[in-house]
Amino acid sequence: IKKESTPMPPPRAPSTTQERPSNSPRPKTNGTTKARRRSPIYTSSEDEGEIPQPRKHDPSPPPVSERSNSGQSSGKESRHRSRTSYPLPTDHTALRALYHSQYGDYLGTFSKVVAQKRKIEAILNGDSDAEVDVMDPDDLSKLSLEHKTLQAELENIRQMYTKGSTDG
Repeated sequence: IKKESTPMPPPRAPSTTQERPSNSPRPKTNGTTKARRRSPIYTSSEDEGEIPQPRKHDPSPPPVSERSNSGQSSGKESRHRSRTSYPLPTDHTALRALYHSQYGDYLGTFSKVVAQKRKIEAILNGDSDAEVDVMDPDDLSKLSLEHKTLQAELENIRQMYTKGSTDG
């Protein structure tokens, strides 16, 4: 019976409902409501289980498809293979241009390697959030191989450039 008496205070509230409309703009902002609706989407256990899988698969397919399709944007690996089969140019201008184009790719792989190293160190230090962004071991070894290949190519270009300046 006491529970039924609780609806009675709202009839007393009509005088306070005039005050409540001034309080109602706060709920009308919906910023809190929208944030509350969005946060369960990003923090649900389903999303936590799904996010690592797409991120692990995302890095590997683009290099494969880009290698076969364009050969320009991420044909870095195919460029490496083709350049190792072709002799390096002998003139300084071509060597310098080749070095500059390779150096950009080298820096890109270097930054990815360093980022992965930091994420792995964060995991080893107990940061559980970092696990989501770590590359697949296979992708990481491919990235490491690509980085080492680029580094070796840059060294070969530098040596060829130095030989050309001492010979000429």
